[in-house]
Amino acid sequence: MIKEFLQFIKKTILAVSLSQNGLYMLMSGLKTFNRAKIPAYVFQRNKTTLLKQNLDSYFAQNKDSTTTEIIKFLLTTAPLYDLPLYYKPASESKKYQKGEEIRLDSEEMDLTFVDALLKEMIEKDFAKNYQIYKTWQKTMDSRQDMRLYGALLEEVNQSSKIYEIDWIRSDKKHLRIKFKQKAKEDSVLPKSQQKKLAEKFGELMFIRGILLEGWDNILFSTEDDIGFLHISGISRLSLSDLNFAIEYIQQATKAETYFQSKIIYALERLRCYCPSIDIREIFNLYLYPRKEGKGKGEQTLFNSLAKHGMVYLKKKTIALPQARSLTYLLDSQRHKKDNRYKKSASLYVALLLLIYILYRYF
Repeated sequence: MIKEFLQFIKKTILAVSLSQNGLYMLMSGLKTFNRAKIPAYVFQRNKTTLLKQNLDSYFAQNKDSTTTEIIKFLLTTAPLYDLPLYYKPASESKKYQKGEEIRLDSEEMDLTFVDALLKEMIEKDFAKNYQIYKTWQKTMDSRQDMRLYGALLEEVNQSSKIYEIDWIRSDKKHLRIKFKQKAKEDSVLPKSQQKKLAEKFGELMFIRGILLEGWDNILFSTEDDIGFLHISGISRLSLSDLNFAIEYIQQATKAETYFQSKIIYALERLRCYCPSIDIREIFNLYLYPRKEGKGKGEQTLFNSLAKHGMVYLKKKTIALPQARSLTYLLDSQRHKKDNRYKKSASLYVALLLLIYILYRYF
C-alpha cells in the first residue's frame, strides 16, 4: 500500500512537471495518467508554443535521467495519438581530433519508479504486451552497464571506422573511446551527410532488421564516414514490422500498436535530420513486400534434393545463454578471484622456514 501511494505521488509530480513545461499532450492519451491529469491540468502552462520548443526548453533545464527516459518513451507513443511533432535536440556541435580519447559514463536513475510506471502503462494502455517491457529492460541494462552499451554501439556502427572502443580500460561505469579519424558531432548535417545517414538507417532497418529507436547528434568524419555515439537503444524487426514500415513510407499508414508507433517515430525523426532529401528515394530499393520463407512443400530446396535420394541432417535450434549471464566475461580482473590463483598460508610458512634454515646454518 505504501509503495503504491509513493508511486502515485511520484507519478503526479512527474505529470505536473510535464504540464508546467507545456508537455501535457504527451500523457493526455494514456489511461495510466488519468488520476494525475487533474492536478497536472491545473498547472498547465505554455499552451500556445510548439511541442518542440517546449521540449528544447525542458531538456535544457532538466538533466534528470529518470525524467528523460520517461519522456523518450512517451514520445514514441505520439503516433498512436496523432501528435505530429517530433523531438529533435537543439544543435550542440562537438569536434573530436584524431587520437582524442573520451569517456562515456553510466546513468543514475530511479529504476524502481520507471519500472513500475512502464508495467502500469503496459497493463492499461498497451494490451499487456510484455514484449515492450523486455525491450525496455535491455535498454535500461545498457544504461547501467556501459560494456553492454559499447556492444550496442559496435553493432550499430559495424561499418564505421570513426572510433574504436578501448575494452581493456572500460568497465561497468565507464566506456572509453578513442577516435581514429577527425570528426564532428552535430544535428545539422550537410546534404551529402543527410544522404549517408538515410542510407545507414535503411541498411540497418531493411537489410539487418535493426530499428534504431533514437539518437542524439550524428557523428561524421573528415574522411566522409558517418556513425553514432549517443543512441537510445535498438529493436529487432520481424517481417510484419518491415512490411508496416514500407506501407508507412509509401502511404503514411496509421499505427495500431505501440511497436508500429515506434517505427513511425524513428522514421519521422530521420526526416527531421534529413530535411533536404526525400528518404523514399533513398529507400526505393527496399520498398517491396517481404514474404515468409516456405518451410514446407515441394518447392523447398531440401525437399527437392530429398526426392533424388540425398540425406541431410535437420538444423538444430541452438539455445543461446542470456546476455546478463555472460557479463562476467567482460571483467578483465576475474582471474584474480579464482581460488586456484590464491596462495595458501602454509606455503608462506614453509618459505619462511626455508629462509630461516638457510640463514641459520649456511
